[in-house]
Amino acid sequence: MKALFFCAVLCFLLFLTSCASIFSGSMDEVSITSEPAGSLVVINDIPYGHTPLSVELEKGETYRVEVSSDGYETGYAVLSNKLGAGWIVLDVFTGLIPLIVDVVTGAWNSLSPDSVYVVLEPVV
Repeated sequence: MKALFFCAVLCFLLFLTSCASIFSGSMDEVSITSEPAGSLVVINDIPYGHTPLSVELEKGETYRVEVSSDGYETGYAVLSNKLGAGWIVLDVFTGLIPLIVDVVTGAWNSLSPDSVYVVLEPVV
């Protein structure tokens, strides 16, 4: 009987663990558009493709976005992470395990801004 109770409690705790990880995950989708369209997008020195573009990025990081096109000055944007206080409160009330999981995965965070629009200036 005690073993069954222990298993039930363990399962209950596992379902409550890491609120942010379960409900929002550790990745954010960011939309990147530009004028002119078709510009090359490089994030932290890695080419991702051409605008318009949606990319999934880890929430716990900071990213430098470069947008470039022939005949135009390169445009830049920064995606930074911000902490979601609501997730912290939920994790504190549900226990230590959720707290640890969300800290390690970075699921507490979100990227800001969640979309980037860059207008490139022509080279003079």
